[in-house]
Amino acid sequence: MDKLGSIKVFLQVVRAGSFIKAADQLGLSQTSASRMVRELEEAVGVRLLNRSTRSLSLTDAGDRLFTLYGQVVDDLEGMEAEAAGSGSSTTRSRLRVALPYTFATRRLEAAICRFREEHPTVDIEVRLDDSPTDLVRDGFDMSIRIAPALSSSTIARRIASVPMVVCAAPAYLQRRGPPLIPADLANHECLIYTDANPPDEWAFERDGNRDVQRVTGAVKANSGELLRALAVAGQGIIFQPAFIVGAEIASGELLPILQDFVPQPRSAYAIYPSNRFIPAKVRALTDIIATELSDDGTRRVPKASSRNEIAAEYD
Repeated sequence: MDKLGSIKVFLQVVRAGSFIKAADQLGLSQTSASRMVRELEEAVGVRLLNRSTRSLSLTDAGDRLFTLYGQVVDDLEGMEAEAAGSGSSTTRSRLRVALPYTFATRRLEAAICRFREEHPTVDIEVRLDDSPTDLVRDGFDMSIRIAPALSSSTIARRIASVPMVVCAAPAYLQRRGPPLIPADLANHECLIYTDANPPDEWAFERDGNRDVQRVTGAVKANSGELLRALAVAGQGIIFQPAFIVGAEIASGELLPILQDFVPQPRSAYAIYPSNRFIPAKVRALTDIIATELSDDGTRRVPKASSRNEIAAEYD
C-alpha cells in the first residue's frame, strides 16, 4: 500500500466532493481512487467517509485526519519544492492566495508585481473573497484578513495597521445633522458591513478610553465598495477602512465626522494553514506585502479637501 499516495487521494476526494472529480483531477480511475481510500481506512482502523449514492461526508475521525493529513502533505510538498528550487532556477511551483477583494485591488497590485519580478518561477493564483477562507480544506497557502484581532488558535503574522474612518456625504449631514459623540450614532442611519465581527458595533478611542457604540441601519452588505457608493449617494454613515473611502474624502464627496474620536483601527494579518513549515515562497510574499504596505496609504487617514472646511456648517 502506498500510504502517502492514498492520503493524497483522500484529501483530493474531500476537496473535490466526489470520487469521480478527484480521480479525474489526479489522472486515476474511479475504481483506483475508491480502492486507495478504502485501503487507507483499513490501515488507520476507522471509517473516514460516509458514502451514499448522491453525496460524501466526513466522519468525525475523517474530519480530524483530513486537517492533520492536509498539514503534513502541505509541509512535505513545501519542503520538497524548496529543496528542489534551491538547486535549479527553472523549477516551477505554485502559490495559492486568498485575499479580500477591495484590499487586493486597491493596495496589493504593487506587491504582487514585485513578487513576480523577484520570483519568476512561482506561478501565483489569487482568489478574491472577503469571507474567511478554510485554507486547509480549500488548498490555499495563505490568506490575508483584516480584523481588530484574531483568535489565539489562528496561525498568523500581523503585517500592517489599517486605519478606519467614519464619514458621510454632505447631503446626508445637511439633512440629518452631524453626530457629535459616538452615542449620537444611535439616532442615525448607519450602513453596516456584515463581514465585520460583530457587524453592528463601532469602536472609538478618546483620551485613552474606549467607546463601543451599537449601530443600526436599513442597509447591510458584505461589500465595502457598495456601502461606500451608498454613502456617497447620501444613504447613511459609513465606518470603513481609509483605503476604501480615501479618494471620496479627498474629493469632498464624503466628510469625516466625529473627528474628536479615533475609530479603533483594524490590522491586516497574513494567515497560514500550518505553523510547522511555512514555505520560502509564502514567507517571501508576506515580507513583500508588509514592506509595500509600510510605504503606501494603508496606515494614513486621507486629509479632507478645502471643500470639507464647511463640514461644521452642514446647513
